[in-house]
Amino acid sequence: MKRTFRNLRSRLRPGVCAAAALVAAAPAAARDMHFDPLTAYGKDIVFDVYRAGERIGEHRVTFDRTGDALTAESRFSIRITILGLPLYRYEYSSVGIWRDGQLARLNARVDDDGTVSTVDAERNAGKLKVRSDDVHSVAPDNVYPTTHWNPGVIGTAQVLNTITGRINSVRMQEVGTENVVTGGTHRLARRFVYTGELETEVWYDMVGRWVKMRFNGKDGTPIEYVCRRCGENTVHNSEGAQTTAPGTL
Repeated sequence: MKRTFRNLRSRLRPGVCAAAALVAAAPAAARDMHFDPLTAYGKDIVFDVYRAGERIGEHRVTFDRTGDALTAESRFSIRITILGLPLYRYEYSSVGIWRDGQLARLNARVDDDGTVSTVDAERNAGKLKVRSDDVHSVAPDNVYPTTHWNPGVIGTAQVLNTITGRINSVRMQEVGTENVVTGGTHRLARRFVYTGELETEVWYDMVGRWVKMRFNGKDGTPIEYVCRRCGENTVHNSEGAQTTAPGTL
């Protein structure tokens, strides 16, 4: 049983917070340092998390603004059971404070089946200093954390891993557009494949909103985020104007 726990842990970690880099012709929203999630998404984003087609948990990001500070709080929780018996649990939470399009502070916590770790980052004198259990470093200017909701990450080559506290080198390739399920309907989204020190696939819709994620565990088991709520679904009519698709959230 303990060996099973260890195997599940190693399978789930690689894709939980992987994120991104280097892409040509990025969406306009992705190039905007002041992307406003409250305008793009509303008060929150919600994904159902599936492993091999079975729902195992939820990932939710909530947004709030006080004065010039934007707060983005991420919570990810999964439970894996066999025959109704608890086998494995993983909980992740982070709170990021953004000012003027830059990450000003971040506090993250992971409970990996009872093993707890933390990452803390704070901007001081223009430098984002990062501390974790085994890392003390200064992050590159304008680095993005691996929380996915901000499409500004597209076009960067390094990201702050909010699980380990390390600065990861990454590369991303756009591989086309697809219709993905969002809130019981579909919308067109661009699929990006992330490689390098982190590997996953992430989909952003045509205005830059995060709408899907997928990665494989080491044994090839697929883990997929399916959007339950990720902003209104906008489509283009025959005259090119944006409209809200009927029946969307």
